[in-house]
Amino acid sequence: MALWQSSQDADITTINDFDPPPATGRFVIAMFGVDAVMKTRGYHAADGFHLYSPEEWSRVVAVVFDEPYQRVFKLPDDTYNENSYAGPCQSQATFDLLSNTEAALKARAKELKDLAPTARFWVNFTETEADWILDSACANPMNAITEGENPLNKPYLDVISFDVYTRSFTAGSAGQSIRDKYNKLLSNAGPAQQLALIPGTFSNGGANQSSSETTQGGYIPGYFEYADEKNENCNRSLGGPGLTGNFDRCPVWMVLGWLAHNHTENGVEFVGELDSRNAPTVRKNWTDALALPVRPDLAHQRTRPQALQALMPILQDD
Repeated sequence: MALWQSSQDADITTINDFDPPPATGRFVIAMFGVDAVMKTRGYHAADGFHLYSPEEWSRVVAVVFDEPYQRVFKLPDDTYNENSYAGPCQSQATFDLLSNTEAALKARAKELKDLAPTARFWVNFTETEADWILDSACANPMNAITEGENPLNKPYLDVISFDVYTRSFTAGSAGQSIRDKYNKLLSNAGPAQQLALIPGTFSNGGANQSSSETTQGGYIPGYFEYADEKNENCNRSLGGPGLTGNFDRCPVWMVLGWLAHNHTENGVEFVGELDSRNAPTVRKNWTDALALPVRPDLAHQRTRPQALQALMPILQDD
């Protein structure tokens, strides 16, 4: 479990690119721009900019690129209009718009493998993009655009997810709930590909904050019930990162709550999980899940000798 941009109320720290990593322990890096190569990534400290060291890379369990394709559709007013486009399996124009981003992600995945062989490469999609992935036209070998290859869900993706915060995990017409879409993603996933779930761990600020907190907090248990159900059998193929000791072979690899700290976007205040106003439902449901013991066969931190062993080929090349 992790919270976006936090080490609190989490068993894995999540940081933004350019933020200093924790001094010890595992962590996830959330990255945004896709163009900068991995070896130039780092963080700002009091004494200047630092590249991630080999030791720091050895503690990275995943790099997540958050909604990298949506940025192609950004408008001058900081909104996005991807909903007005046909999917890339239906439209050559949309396919072409996304191709540079896909090529950059593919390159970043290879670079991550060189720097941190046991780290997972993860892309978080929008719901629209998840729907595009699930378009049956993508798999049609006669499709002149895709030739049967999914334009977004690629073999180099170790973990995939999408985020929706405005409804419960099971709400929606047949086949259209968040749960239904994750089931479809899983059934169409590669043999080693894993899912991440992203519940909203926030409430909306303002006069209706209390009712928003109750409603949003009530959605959280559904994500954990789904993860528990799917992870009863962790028998998927072992992926590119190999044996990491962190939910290997499980269908659901991570539950990542968004968000920890307060945030305002386009004039809307989001009250994060750590704010005391979210204590009654959001924080209670989140921390209740956090307090549950983890099956010892599913998650443990690699020992330092194991981490160094994974890094030895890199250090020797240098």
